[in-house]
Formats: sequence, C-alpha cells, structure tokens
Amino acid sequence: MTRSNQSNSPFLSWDSNHGFSCAYSVRDDQVTLEVGRHQWLSKLQPTSKWLFPLQKHGNTIHIVHHHSKIIEGDGLITQSSDLGLGVWGSDCPGLAIVGPENWRGVAHCGWRGTASGIAPKLLQLLIHQSGHPAESFEAFIGPGICKNCYEVDQPVIEACRWPKEALIGQGPKRQLNLPLAIELQLRSQGLDHISQSGLCTSESPDHHSYRRSGKGPNQLLAIFPTASNFGKHSKPSGEAC
Repeated sequence: MTRSNQSNSPFLSWDSNHGFSCAYSVRDDQVTLEVGRHQWLSKLQPTSKWLFPLQKHGNTIHIVHHHSKIIEGDGLITQSSDLGLGVWGSDCPGLAIVGPENWRGVAHCGWRGTASGIAPKLLQLLIHQSGHPAESFEAFIGPGICKNCYEVDQPVIEACRWPKEALIGQGPKRQLNLPLAIELQLRSQGLDHISQSGLCTSESPDHHSYRRSGKGPNQLLAIFPTASNFGKHSKPSGEAC
C-alpha cells in the first residue's frame, strides 16, 4: 500500500486531516472472496465493523450509524467512528469525503452516477447532516479509468452537461475524464480540498478493468477510522436519500 504524498506518483491510500484514512485494494487481495476481503480489511482496521452498499449505478445515498443488513444504493454516510465504509469499483472511481465530528461518506461514481450528480449530492447531504460548510470537508477520488482509456459514445455524451474540461474531442465518440468531472462537480459546490489517486485501473496490471478485460473481480475503496479515532462517537439513527 502506498501512502498519499506530494509527488505526481499514483497512490492507493490517503490520510485525511479528520482521523480517517482510505485504502484501495489490488487484484491479489481477492476482496471479492469473503476470506480475502476479511484478511485485507483486518490489516486496515481489525476492530471496525464494515458496511458496503449493493450498488445499482444510481445516486441513492443512505445515512447509517450502525452495521446493518444489505443496503441497496451507491453511497453511504455515517458519523459513527467505529464503522468502516466501502464501495466497489473496477473502472468506476470511488469517492470518499471526510469532515469534522466524524462525518464522512463514500460513493461509487460510475458515469451514470456522476451524470446524475451523486458526488455533489454526497457533499450536500454531509453539509446538511453536519451543519458544517463545504470548505470544512476534504475529498479523495480513488483509482478509476483515465481519459486516455475511456472513449465514450452518444448515450454517455448526452447523459448530462459534462464539464467542458472533462469531455475531450468532437463527434460521436469522445474521451471522458471521469475523475476530473467528479472533482469539478465538487469544486462547483465549494469543496476545495480534493486529492486524486491518479491511478488508471485500465493501465495498471495490478487491478481489474472492465474496459480492458470484461467481467472480473472488482476492487474495494475502504474508509476507516485511525486507531486514535476509533470509538469516539456513535449516533443511533439512519435514513436513505
């Protein structure tokens, strides 16, 4: 696992300033298998309870404060410091947003979810729930397919008004910079502290890419409390948006 740094090198993990960290699995971790997933998660935070949504490529986000049964959707928000959250991905980037008082969330940001605004929705829900402004949060955009490997056609091009910097070229087929689109959506909502992994799953031999190889084992983006922050706060409620 590589920690985030000030260089331009791609990285697989990130430490926030709010007592939480993110990590992204590799193919050898075999996280789609229960045994492999348990081993990998135990290395990150042995005592956390974990929650992952059953993803639907939409923009449904659930607010949770305790471990529960399977939840359908593509995003999770919590304030419980002893709960680890995660989302699955291959070429679709995972997004983590962390703020004060243990508030944080994750989202699976494929092109459909990004087109329907799941990233700004995650931020706005965190702002609403916490009462803190956008500038008090920080975000990490995990590995995903890069613009050089992601050619898209008319259904994707016409799905929303993509930021002009993120949709490259002219004609019926163009290149989409999905991580940049996510970042620009968040910046338009007032969030300035954003890190990108910079790793392309299609170019990385250590990761599965649907665009490169078809169906296969997904990776996992996990956000979890650091040891010093574990168990500091837990709030018993939950809802879906």
